[in-house]
Order: sequence, then C-alpha cells, then structure tokens
Amino acid sequence: MNKFKYIGCLIFLFLVFQNQAQAALRVLPTRFEYSIKPGAEKRFINGAIEIQGGANETVRFKVYPKSFNIDENGGMDTDSKNILTSPIAQYIRFNPAEVTLSSGVPQKVRFTITNIKDLPDGESRIALLFEDVKTKQQALPTSSSAISAYVTIRAIVGVPIYIDKGKVVKTGEIKKLEVGKFSNKYIYTVNVKSDGNSKIRVNGTAQIIKDKNLVAEFPLVSQPVQAGTIGKLQGELPVQSLTQGNEYKLKVTLLFNDQKEKQQYLVNE
Repeated sequence: MNKFKYIGCLIFLFLVFQNQAQAALRVLPTRFEYSIKPGAEKRFINGAIEIQGGANETVRFKVYPKSFNIDENGGMDTDSKNILTSPIAQYIRFNPAEVTLSSGVPQKVRFTITNIKDLPDGESRIALLFEDVKTKQQALPTSSSAISAYVTIRAIVGVPIYIDKGKVVKTGEIKKLEVGKFSNKYIYTVNVKSDGNSKIRVNGTAQIIKDKNLVAEFPLVSQPVQAGTIGKLQGELPVQSLTQGNEYKLKVTLLFNDQKEKQQYLVNE
C-alpha cells in the first residue's frame, strides 16, 4: 500500500533560461508495428513515411537506419553502448537516401524489409532517421560580456519500425509504486517490467483515494516498455483537491495487450 500526506506550501518559480527550437516538421506515421504469425512468414514487408516541412523554408535531410533501445521513459535511445545491431539492419532497403523539403510540399520515403523468415522469434526493431544536413547555432546566456557561448543544434527525427515474428510473448508486472516530494511537488513513479520477448505498450489510470472514497482520477500516458527491461512512468500528482494533513492512498491500474491481443491488467496501490 502506498500512502502519502499532502502538505500545503507556497511555490516560487524563477525562469532562468528557456531554449526553444521551433521547426515546422510533420512526419506520418510516427511508428510502424508489424505482427507476423507463425506459419505465415512473408518474404518482405513494405512501408512509406511522409515527411513535410514548413511553407516558407527549404531543408534537406539524409535518411539512414539505426538500431535503438527503448529507454526507461519510453524514448528512443540510439547512442548507448549496449545497443545490439538489429537483425533488420541487413534486410532493410529504402529510397530516397536524401530528401529535400521545400514550400511545404510533402515527400515520401519508401522502405522494404526482406527475408522476414530469417528474423528471430519475438521482436526485432530498427529506426529510420531523418537528419538535417545543416547544423544551427544558438547563443547561450553567460555571466560575462567577455565570454560567448553557443550550442550546436542538429535536428534528427526517428521513426521506429517493430516486427513481431513467430512465437511472441508479451507479459509484464509492476515492480514498484512510490510517491516522492521534489521541489514542492508530489511525483509518482511506477516501475513496470516487461518479461517477454517483445515490448508491451502500457497505459491506464491512477486514482487518489481516501477512506475508500475516490478523490481524484487522472490518466497515465501511454508508454512502451522494452522486453527484458524496466520502464518508468512518472508524473506530478494533482493535489489541488486534497486537504493538508490528511492521508491518501494512490491506486494505479495499467493495461496492455498480450501476444493474442487480449487486454491484460496490472494493479498496485
């Protein structure tokens, strides 16, 4: 059982620096997920990604595949040392390898993945990355007029491709649920482990309860959890309706679809 006590406080927020990189870029779809059932292996699969820039700009992207891991927050990690080369890497072909976006006109990059039967059972994944060939520099604030500082920005957009093939297992469990106080905010953390050979994509709701009565309910953002790893769902608790000094219970209900597309529930409090 996870209980916490809400203490009222006054929060002062000082905004020191805000860095916003604004670019009109539209990529559809944002991911591909294929499921190849046992005995129904295809020779190849096809897909197309549409990318579109702003109406008043011209930008050129190079396109290339890259292996990745799903990090604990559900993001795409392409740089860690423990990333294994995807088995899809030797089978993916795409065209074009470079694309120029101009005047808001959309362009398509098409890909084909061959030799599906040679992929291992479970999940294989790879990403197609779109990397701006031109870097940009942005000035950083400094404490001295004699010092200049800049950050180099290179825009990279990734579209993940997942293939489930053969004998697939999707299972999960909540390993930990806790509430902590950081910078005068109450933050919940839910650690979810994916135990199968393919990722699970969890979503759900959280409830704040007092004496078996529902006080507040809010959704949890959908997040993938890589097979064999622990994902971390984290966010701020809505405490506006809580009373100082009272004790409350936090209950979390997560959902995901297993390998048979059957909805599974994970509950902890």
